[in-house]
Amino acid sequence: MKNRFVALIFALLFGSFGLHKFYLGHIFAGIAYLIFSWTGIPTILGFIDVIILGTMDERKFNAIYNHKHYLASPPTPIVTPPPVNTTERLDVLIIKTCAAKAIGATVSECIVATGEDPQKVKETIDVLCRKGFLLPDNREGDYAVVYRPI
Repeated sequence: MKNRFVALIFALLFGSFGLHKFYLGHIFAGIAYLIFSWTGIPTILGFIDVIILGTMDERKFNAIYNHKHYLASPPTPIVTPPPVNTTERLDVLIIKTCAAKAIGATVSECIVATGEDPQKVKETIDVLCRKGFLLPDNREGDYAVVYRPI
């Protein structure tokens, strides 16, 4: 947080070199003061800055140079709970579909029962098989791949 008195002292003692400009965050102005310090112009401008900073109200100084410190705290994000899903999860629906049939269910039957994207259903079935919830098997007669709950 910048202090008006420190800026005033910097402008008074080192105004011709632009130290007060660097302190107040005006980097380009500070570089210009430093580059042209040999001309004497920054010395005159430094005294003008002393007068301006000396007569400036503390609240105005803070509003100009310390505004980042006085901003209200950032608003807290509004966290909304996830929507209540009245439909069952996809993995539960697939397991129920496979359990409803004594011989197991095919991927096509799971897609029809869930109404989900076929690729998503296939991926979920693969995950359930890897986790040990479903067992792939062949159906008698047509040897279609069916999945049975374990």
